[in-house]
Amino acid sequence: MQFLDNFNLSDAKIIGIGIGRKQMLASYGVDTAADVTELNLSQVPGIGPKFAERLMSWRRSIEPRFQFDPHKAVDRLEIDKIDRDIKARRVELESQIGKRVHDAIATHGVIAARRKAYVEQALITLKDLIQAEANYRAS
Repeated sequence: MQFLDNFNLSDAKIIGIGIGRKQMLASYGVDTAADVTELNLSQVPGIGPKFAERLMSWRRSIEPRFQFDPHKAVDRLEIDKIDRDIKARRVELESQIGKRVHDAIATHGVIAARRKAYVEQALITLKDLIQAEANYRAS
């Protein structure tokens, strides 16, 4: 992200994205290539799918220029942000899994209760059938 922050939207030449749209984007915090995300663009009035795609294409055209320098330390803020994102995603997934487990346990209880009722009904029906056969033979 630090790399993309070096590319100002105000300097970009993007068809249909003039000074007015650039000012509108800036007023919504979209100033650099790092800020050009689908979520951010969806918040800006006047930036529909056509212009959003043009902006995303501009960002994608910049991304291949990045070259990792193993001798340069990774920004601690970036590491912390990634850690926070991972933790938030883990909490979300754990919550979803917990809900699914709860749903599965509840469904199992419903199935078990229905199975018990069906078995009881089948036993009553079997008893009635045996009695009917006995009555038929006796008559």
